[in-house]
Amino acid sequence: MIDLELKSAGEPAITEKEYKSMKNITWLTFALVLAAAELSAQDFNKYRFGFKIEPNMSWFNPKSNYLDASDNKLRFTFGLNADFHFTENYAIGSGMNVLTTGGELSYLRLLYENGQDYIAKTTRDYALKYVEVPLTLKLRTNEIGYITYWGQFGVGLGVKVDASMDETYSYEYEKIGGAWEPISGKENVESEDVNVSSDIRPLRIALIMGAGIEYSFSGSTALMAGLVFNNGFTNVLKRNGVQTQSNGSEPTFESDAPKEYDLNAITNSLALSVGILF
Repeated sequence: MIDLELKSAGEPAITEKEYKSMKNITWLTFALVLAAAELSAQDFNKYRFGFKIEPNMSWFNPKSNYLDASDNKLRFTFGLNADFHFTENYAIGSGMNVLTTGGELSYLRLLYENGQDYIAKTTRDYALKYVEVPLTLKLRTNEIGYITYWGQFGVGLGVKVDASMDETYSYEYEKIGGAWEPISGKENVESEDVNVSSDIRPLRIALIMGAGIEYSFSGSTALMAGLVFNNGFTNVLKRNGVQTQSNGSEPTFESDAPKEYDLNAITNSLALSVGILF
């Protein structure tokens, strides 16, 4: 309902006849919009589903000053696409991804072995696996020849399903009689495929951006290819590290105890997405 406002002179802002005319036009416009939407729905598929694989380059972006990241790692993602179109050119993109991300981090940490306290310099190559549900806005051009161009922007919520690492560490200091003494001459300790689920947070939230093409070859069936950037928002790490001095290699002590900090880093990846849509 539209209320009638009064002018300063006491006359209505619109007459009763004008009000009825406006109401009729409003309802007619609404009905035409609904009719147009119904007709346009017949010209495109409201729902499109598909499969995809995404080899990706993954890396850590440290948010702690005492963490060092190095070496991008090749990881792999696969999953299902689900596009829910509300017009021919706009859709809500979702689905499910099995996302593997990670990278290499180096830092100092406390280590307790065989009743002895150590400070160890550690390098860990993480492989973190999540089941991720994306929610994006997907924009598509009209078909040009057999090719349609698309872009997407949104977020992804990932739930951790596995976390493993390859690790190399060396003993830098040991605690002797209440004092920390440097160690020299000890060999590196190496281990592979170690489960570290307890060191990784259960949820990961990410920004998703991508662009690419679809090549139509039979009806609504199309080949899809594009680049997708998955940028983590949230810290994926638990546990603590030992702060280093300004030279970046020696630990910081406070009251004869190593000064610790919370590990904090996000994971990013850039993927080549290839799949088929129906």
